[in-house]
Amino acid sequence: MATGRTPRGARRLSHHAQRGGLTTTGASGQTVTADWSSYPWWFETPDLFVLTGSMEFFFVLPKRGAACPEDLDQTRALFTQRLRRI
Repeated sequence: MATGRTPRGARRLSHHAQRGGLTTTGASGQTVTADWSSYPWWFETPDLFVLTGSMEFFFVLPKRGAACPEDLDQTRALFTQRLRRI
């Protein structure tokens, strides 16, 4: 799942949830991958998936980046399989 529209003046980031972990690609093309152990818990709001490892460390994945509702279902299923929902 990648992020949606980019606000004016902001740099575009691409986030992908995959079986091996979470991958972020920046505007320069640099890619960083974090394995699932970095984010043992997750929760969901109407607009976001939020993964966390502590109160200070979290990863936000906007739902608006989903191409279709099935992407949200697949992402939710992946998080449920790999992480603990809080």
